[in-house]
Amino acid sequence: MMKGIVGFEIVVDELQAKKKLSQNKTEKERESIINELSNKPDTAEQEIAAYMTRLK
Repeated sequence: MMKGIVGFEIVVDELQAKKKLSQNKTEKERESIINELSNKPDTAEQEIAAYMTRLK
């Protein structure tokens, strides 16, 4: 089976990203999401909530 295993390397020249962060939600729904994320113990979730707050 070892003959069937193929390895390869990819060189990344460009990386494109998009931020979604509930842009299709109402303001009330976004506020609720921000509040929920802010109250989570995970700092990554808290940082996302802070970022969403700054985007308003």
